[in-house]
Amino acid sequence: MDREIERKWNLSNIDSATLKSIIKNKKYKTIEQGYINFHPAIRVRKEIFNNKTSYILTIKTNIKGNLVRYEKNIIIDSKTYNKLIKKRDGIVLSKLRYIIPYKNLIIELDVFKKERKGLIIAEVEFKNEKAARNFTKPNWFSIGTEVTRNKKWTNAFLCQNKKIKF
Repeated sequence: MDREIERKWNLSNIDSATLKSIIKNKKYKTIEQGYINFHPAIRVRKEIFNNKTSYILTIKTNIKGNLVRYEKNIIIDSKTYNKLIKKRDGIVLSKLRYIIPYKNLIIELDVFKKERKGLIIAEVEFKNEKAARNFTKPNWFSIGTEVTRNKKWTNAFLCQNKKIKF
């Protein structure tokens, strides 16, 4: 398994004008995902990017809170995805993931739809823990709160309870 080193911010309080200016002309993926297990997290995801659809089964386990996790991605076909998504536990998350270059990194800005409409989460992945610790966030992150180590903000947790308040 590969290591994922990631920090995360809840930016749901961002005003619509600022959001529009940030995502203007940015590429994005349409994502639908559900979890067939929560501990360890086993996720199935459908991604549409540049008119290409891909299906991925992912296994994640925590190492250091939610900052460092092991992650294994396995490409699956649409038939397997459709079978597995029906066996999910909890809701299916729907979101648009905007790809925002920032310095030598990528900010993935998730704008959630359907049951989680209004939720906006920014994620940044790093090559190592030192880079994660030394990250200087863009000014617009100050609108929100860092939620990296809070399991309430993992996608797996967001799938578990329809009535979660964010």
